[in-house]
Amino acid sequence: MEIRIPEFSLVVLIGEEHTGKTTFAKQFFNDKEIFCTEYCETLLSGDDAPVYKHDSFGLLHSIVTKRLKNGNLTVVDEENLTQSMREKLIQITKKADCYPVAIYFKGKGNLHHEQNLERLKGLSDDAIVRQLKKERFKYVYIIGDDHQFDEVRIIKDLSPSNLKTEQGPFDIIGDVHGCYDELEHLLTKLGYTIKRDIKSKYGFDVIAPKNRKVIFVGDLTDRGPNVVDCFKLAMTMIDEKQAFCVMGNHEAKLLKKLNGRNVKLKHGLEITMEQLEHETEEFKEQLRNFVDQLAIHLEFDNGNLVVAHAGLPERYHGKKSGKIRSFALYGDVAGFDEEGRPIRKDWSLDYEGNATVVYGHVPRKEYYISNKTYGIDTGCVFGGKLTCLQYPELVLVQVQANRVYSEHRDF
Repeated sequence: MEIRIPEFSLVVLIGEEHTGKTTFAKQFFNDKEIFCTEYCETLLSGDDAPVYKHDSFGLLHSIVTKRLKNGNLTVVDEENLTQSMREKLIQITKKADCYPVAIYFKGKGNLHHEQNLERLKGLSDDAIVRQLKKERFKYVYIIGDDHQFDEVRIIKDLSPSNLKTEQGPFDIIGDVHGCYDELEHLLTKLGYTIKRDIKSKYGFDVIAPKNRKVIFVGDLTDRGPNVVDCFKLAMTMIDEKQAFCVMGNHEAKLLKKLNGRNVKLKHGLEITMEQLEHETEEFKEQLRNFVDQLAIHLEFDNGNLVVAHAGLPERYHGKKSGKIRSFALYGDVAGFDEEGRPIRKDWSLDYEGNATVVYGHVPRKEYYISNKTYGIDTGCVFGGKLTCLQYPELVLVQVQANRVYSEHRDF
């Protein structure tokens, strides 16, 4: 049996006493990852003073909360037989933007409680899964009653954002928006050699400077004159392990369109779709797959570098949720003005994280540095510049746009 667990998750063991939960926990998890009320009672107990159950549960929940806040996988080894017990843990994971995983043990244990209405005992496997999914457990697994775990295999899945072993050096490039000529100019200035090659998969051959790799902050698409070549160049470099890319809000909208969703053709998407009309169905499908697999944010260099299209506070680094996805794509949006434009808060002013965060999304005439964060969308498509931040050197390299391709009120 294969059990897949996200590297950042809360694993909730569910079952009566003597069903093998504790044995299982000790076999497959580090002792420092496992917590229960019995352990909490030992911390709270005095020589003669009694320890009340609600106090030990309170301490357990506090420990779980702190560990998840720090991004640590945590295992709760309790009976967790009633929905009310599990609901508290679900609420903690929700606040921590963490995946809850349920592992239910069907062994013949000691049922020493009388109230069975909320219990899972006696339900079919399918009914147990449905109930726990209804309670918002992301993953549910059921262990049989033989207490034999030799055939069980735990796989801890790395977060899609985890590229911490990639340590650079990197050339991080801001929003391109279809400005292929400027992108080629900037890469050439950085020491990359780019040649057209009709025999290659996407028509390009790229030679990178020794050990350097590119990171695109998203929004390769829309508004500019040559979206297709921007994608083909990026896809070539990523295939050749020369580059990485995160999803921008414009890629997210393009993906909806390529998936057949009803999307309004505006904000430059109409330009992209017009350019794609001249491409083969094979390439459109390759592009759809490429955009679909883009990460929402990426962590590099042992977590010391984080790249997200619109930036990301430290509490979201390495995590995944709808809320985090929205922030990484659109930023900290406080509302909309009378013309329907987003009103964005400057999240970087309160940033106190250890990682350097590099992002784009908000076009400015000049790059923006604030508290170890670098905003490098300098509005190339609006007649500004295309900017690269070199890491770890923290050196900025820019090229001027050839002309104005799209109008913007701030340029």
